[in-house]
Amino acid sequence: MTNQDFETLYQNVCAALRKPLSDAGGVGLTAAFQHCTSAEVGEIVAKLTPMEALTVFDWLDDVRATAMLAELPDAHVTYILANAPAGRIAHLSVEPADHKIGL
Repeated sequence: MTNQDFETLYQNVCAALRKPLSDAGGVGLTAAFQHCTSAEVGEIVAKLTPMEALTVFDWLDDVRATAMLAELPDAHVTYILANAPAGRIAHLSVEPADHKIGL
C-alpha cells in the first residue's frame, strides 16, 4: 500500500467513525476496509485513538478482530481488552495477541 493509499484509507476510516455505526458509519467502515488485509487494518487502527480502535474492534467479525489485535500497539490492545464487552473477549481466540498481554 502506498503512502497516499494509506492516508486516503485513514481519512475514510476517520470519516466513517464520525458517524454512528448504526447510521452510515458501519457502511463507511465496510467500504474502507473491504480490500484490506488484517495487517493493513491493524496499521490503520494503530493510528487511531484507543477508543476509536475499540469501536473498530467491536465492529469487525471475530476472525478479523482477533487478527487485528496482533497488529496493534500494546496500549491499544490493553485498552480494547479492558473495555470490550466481556462476552466478546471470552469467545475470541486471542492467541495471536498473547505476547502483547503477557500470557
